[in-house]
Amino acid sequence: MHVVIIGAGLVGSSVAGWLIAAGHEIAVIDRDADRCAAMENELGSVTVTGDGTEGEVLARAGAARAEAVIATSGSDADNMVACQLARRQFNVALTAGLVKSDDHARLFNLLGIDAPINIVELITRRIQEALPIEGVVRLMDIPGSNSSVMVTIRVLPGSAAVGRRVRDLTLPVGTLISLVIGRDGTAAIPNENTALSPEDHVVAVTNIDDLDRLRDTLT
Repeated sequence: MHVVIIGAGLVGSSVAGWLIAAGHEIAVIDRDADRCAAMENELGSVTVTGDGTEGEVLARAGAARAEAVIATSGSDADNMVACQLARRQFNVALTAGLVKSDDHARLFNLLGIDAPINIVELITRRIQEALPIEGVVRLMDIPGSNSSVMVTIRVLPGSAAVGRRVRDLTLPVGTLISLVIGRDGTAAIPNENTALSPEDHVVAVTNIDDLDRLRDTLT
């Protein structure tokens, strides 16, 4: 797969290295000749010096045969224009661009850009993953959602949740308890009358912003 990356900064360089390691062909566009030279020293002849918002530069990078264009520059406007140009002029199937605000992310969606990536949210998530909430094990992000996660939480002895039925728990809105694993390893899909016991592991889907509340409820 041929992928065009706009921006040879930290994010663009990381994406480029990962794609090359995965066996993909890439071209990286950046206005800064020194950045391009530094990347070429590390990854080989993969850069195009120029403005990724210009059709001629995208063409030199092989946008006409690209299956994806990923815009990682520090400018939301440049990322939006580059993705739009890739879609409209070169019929690129997948476009993704970094954004810094939710308002811009909504605009990206309205313009048909497939994957606007909120850089602030991305950094926040990485911090949350690196510094997990005590008692909560994050299992996975829910595909297709920007904020839902699957977690497992151990019901501690002495917790107010012990002996209570699922229907009596004060859960965050939208939270679903999907599995309860007993201390003996027995797994069961709970219903509203399922009572929790000490050392149960509760598997739940919830909003990432509600993890503290869910942990407090169960532990």
